[in-house]
Amino acid sequence: MLYALTRADGGTSIMTVLPKEITVAGTTMPVTLINAPEKYLEAQGENEVRKFDLPTDDMRAIEADSIPNATLVFYDIATEVAKLPDAFVSSEKISVNDMPATRAYRDAWAVSNNKVGYNMPKARDIHRTKLREARKPMLEALDIAYQRADEQDDGPAKRRIAAEKQKLRDITANQLIERANNIAALETLTVEYLLAHP
Repeated sequence: MLYALTRADGGTSIMTVLPKEITVAGTTMPVTLINAPEKYLEAQGENEVRKFDLPTDDMRAIEADSIPNATLVFYDIATEVAKLPDAFVSSEKISVNDMPATRAYRDAWAVSNNKVGYNMPKARDIHRTKLREARKPMLEALDIAYQRADEQDDGPAKRRIAAEKQKLRDITANQLIERANNIAALETLTVEYLLAHP
């Protein structure tokens, strides 16, 4: 079972809660082993260990009714969250399909209506950081070119290079970033694109 937890700092953590018991034909047995790679779990019966096949190796996708003719009971989310070192303000049950497809912009994940989406102001800040990293080698190359122009006392070249450096610095303030309302739109805003659309 999968939960999205909202931390006190506003961030989102994802927690998988595992089954603790399985009930089959009115008999409840504690789960003693979960073998995700081989897709089965074991439970301790009265005189034997019983093996049950799981429909997937993704423990996040296991639900109470995942095993035919059986019911899984999971550890209590509130109890499990209380054991964590961070402070959490809420938890919402979600499914694997309710999560972003990639971990890109992971620090901007936010929970809303039992789905994990994005806090766009945070995503924009993350994108600005990515742009700064992408432009860094360009600025370094321009710094070297500026030093050479300075050594040659080439005023027009220095002004041209200084203008190019300023254009690179200005890309993080481009209003297209602020207008981007989803991750796909942000990802189109590369250094090259923003230089061409000041």
